[in-house]
Amino acid sequence: KPDESVNNIGFEDRKEDREYIFSIDSQIKQPEILLEIAGSSVLFKIDTGASVNVIDSKTFNGLEVKPRLQAFDRMTYPYGNDSKPLEIIGCFKDKISYQDKILLTEFIIVKGNCGNLLGLNVY
Repeated sequence: KPDESVNNIGFEDRKEDREYIFSIDSQIKQPEILLEIAGSSVLFKIDTGASVNVIDSKTFNGLEVKPRLQAFDRMTYPYGNDSKPLEIIGCFKDKISYQDKILLTEFIIVKGNCGNLLGLNVY
């Protein structure tokens, strides 16, 4: 008789695989920076505590050149809220430019119109 057991493969949400951001739509005034990315000027709030860079889907859809999205497999949470992860559409890497500097940077795309965050990992 053949083995009828089934092996289930699931996603394990481990704390070390999580990413965090402070707050995209916070009413607190945060420093901002205007960067060139994918042929467009994009305004970002600077969040030195964020472990990822975020572009909302409204901004992404308005980019002059749309980078190809890839899957993003790390759960990402707003700071202080481990119960509901952000709804992530995908991620991409692209060059950003500011003044005379050009850096290859990864961005995650979050569903909605919540704003854009640039984390400290860019510097």
